[in-house]
Amino acid sequence: LRLFGRHELFTEVVAPEHVWELFDHDIRVLMSLQPGPIVIMLDEIERIFPTDSGSTWAKDFVRLWQLLRGIDQETPGRLKFVISGTNPRCVEDHAILGVDNPIYNYFTISYLGPLKESEGVELLSSYGRRMGLNWSANAMRRALADTGGHPAILRTYASMMHRRFTPRDKPVTPSHDDAQDVARDF
Repeated sequence: LRLFGRHELFTEVVAPEHVWELFDHDIRVLMSLQPGPIVIMLDEIERIFPTDSGSTWAKDFVRLWQLLRGIDQETPGRLKFVISGTNPRCVEDHAILGVDNPIYNYFTISYLGPLKESEGVELLSSYGRRMGLNWSANAMRRALADTGGHPAILRTYASMMHRRFTPRDKPVTPSHDDAQDVARDF
């Protein structure tokens, strides 16, 4: 392998202008070593989707997907992709900054529906604990009712609650009144 395992950071690549060739080489080596499909999973895809020409991914997003789609078309079924994120624009927009989007109409899109109440409770309590939020049962019910259990909206709501109590040096327990205030601001 010429790229994978040799460089921990992009800045360590001696000739970054050749990164696409090195990446292509390494994917093909992996395919020669692995008889089955190779799964490439990218979470938070919106972080590399360019929204303006000043984005560091302005040209690279298209180049990455042209390369991967080309390999996939040459070797059908060998590459499998799973991408996820909170913003589906990367697969919904036909063009990116005036250039054809190589993954437009390429993926089967599955939008995540509302979470079950137990899943919403798990999201709020597990992530909340990591952020120092110990949601009260009333605040949690209010958050779930206000968002309808929609994952992205619920996460945004929870982030607003987190910001409500920053800065802080110890965990807090949001109340129903706090949830009501966040809902009003939301």
